[in-house]
Amino acid sequence: TAATDDDVERARKDLREARERLREAEDDRDTEREALSSLRAERADLRAALEDHDPVSEARVETLEDRLDDLRARTRSLASTRTGLQRVVRFNERVLDGDLSDVVDPIDDPNDPTEELLGGGRSVTCWTCGTEVEAETVRGMIDRLSALRSEIVEEQTEVTETIEAVSEERDALVTRREERAETERRLSDVETEIERREERLAAYEKRAAEAERAVERLSGRVE
Repeated sequence: TAATDDDVERARKDLREARERLREAEDDRDTEREALSSLRAERADLRAALEDHDPVSEARVETLEDRLDDLRARTRSLASTRTGLQRVVRFNERVLDGDLSDVVDPIDDPNDPTEELLGGGRSVTCWTCGTEVEAETVRGMIDRLSALRSEIVEEQTEVTETIEAVSEERDALVTRREERAETERRLSDVETEIERREERLAAYEKRAAEAERAVERLSGRVE
């Protein structure tokens, strides 16, 4: 009888251990199933996101980059022209004021240089050809140059606004491209993780099945 009791106790112990292994295997299996379910849902969302947004046209991005280069070059050209015009306008204003002592050679009459330059207020000496021209002619040229300078300022404003618009479009495309690339990377990672967890789930299911059979066998032994 004692030997039989010992056999029963050992069988019960084995059964308890088998049931514990079964619970652990089932817990691992259920956890893996939940993780897989979450990953598969994320995979579906990622695939839908890629389908809803077309790939960014690299040719369009390059076109916008080239456009920005041209616009920036135009801005630099306009700035240079504007600076040159400003200098010419100021120089001619000094011609009218008779203030050219630091930029032209002294004139022949040292007693009355202003009178020689301005011609009594009616004419001035052209600083390009040396002939006398009417002061109004110089003023007219200054007005035309000033108007041209204003046109350049206006064009600079337009070019700056265009640069901002093109930059916004370029930046939006680059952002979309980066977001799509990140989505593709994440999808690849998720698919790899799904494969790994599917293998683990198969192993857990096999372990759980083996533990369940062991429980059934030991239960019969105890009975």
